[in-house]
Order: sequence, then C-alpha cells, then structure tokens
Amino acid sequence: MEDIEKPAEPKSVGAVASSWWHSLQPVDAAGNKRPGVDRGILARLRRAATIQELALERSTVELCRQLMDAGRMHRSVELALPRAALIAGVLSNVTSDLRQSEGAESEDRVRTAALLAWDEDRRRAVLSEDRFRNLLAVESGADTLRAFRMVVGLANRPLPVADLAASLADWTDPVRGQERRRRWAFDYYGGRKTAAA
Repeated sequence: MEDIEKPAEPKSVGAVASSWWHSLQPVDAAGNKRPGVDRGILARLRRAATIQELALERSTVELCRQLMDAGRMHRSVELALPRAALIAGVLSNVTSDLRQSEGAESEDRVRTAALLAWDEDRRRAVLSEDRFRNLLAVESGADTLRAFRMVVGLANRPLPVADLAASLADWTDPVRGQERRRRWAFDYYGGRKTAAA
C-alpha cells in the first residue's frame, strides 16, 4: 500500500505576513545586509497615508495574493486588499520581530497586547489604559491604520509580527474583530496583573 502524503497545513495569516515582512527587511537577524532588497519598498509603505495608497503598492498586492493563495483572505479582491493594505501599512513600521529576536517556537508565545501593558523595565505602561480603550474602539480601516501605527511607534521595541498581523486581519471584521478585541483586553489586563504581582 502506498504512503499517502497528507496535504500541507495551510499557513496562518501570521505566518504568511511574517514571511512577507522578513522578505522586505534590508538586514537579517544577525545584522548582515541582505543584497537585492529594495529599501524603498518599506519607505513607500511607511509614507502611504491611506489604505487606498497602500493598496496601490506592488508589495501590498503581493501580500494580498499570498494571503488569498493560503486561503486566509476572502477570495474577493475588493474585500481582501484593504485588509492586506492595513497589515502592510502597520507592519512596515515594525523594525524588529520579537519572535525572531527571542527565538520563540510558536507565533502564539508572545502576544502584542500583553507587551503594551508594560515597558521593558516594567515601570510604566507602553499604552495607557485610556489609549488602550480608544484602540479597542477603533473599527474603520483608516482609523485602524493610524491607531496601530501610533501603537507601533509608542512600543519602540521588537513586536511579534505574526501576532500583530493576525490581529490586524481580524480587526475590521464585524465578528472576528469583536473576538480579537476581547482577546486583546484579556492579554493587556492579564499582562498588567502579572507585572504588578
């Protein structure tokens, strides 16, 4: 009897987006320059002020295609591309992947919301409770782009790219967005309690 190969498990949104993000980085984890990487791609994504501008970038379209091919985005370009643009616009501002720098084995090991509860010295919140509640209230793509870019800037530290991408993919969805916000609240307030103990 022949061995039947099981089909490969489809990649998660986080895994696809993380791979895309890493492919755009001009320097690898060891600090070596990566030849052939166009530094202008990240600069254009950072400068793009709207979801529409982001959606017109080749690298965003490539991310969207990868997510759709993995079965992790709606098959309709009209629905998938704005979400991919949101992910691209926010991740372009992340300078270091926590999973890579920490050697995490699972993309679920560190959650973005828990990291926002305290700075690296555990002396103050990266994101105050008021700002965190405001973030949870954001629902539109344009507001979400601005809010998460602000969060990445305030964090000013390595972030788990895969977890952040998965969160962004859900954030503007009417059902999954509410589930994601509940998860973020649990992680954020759980992180504050743990750090305070």
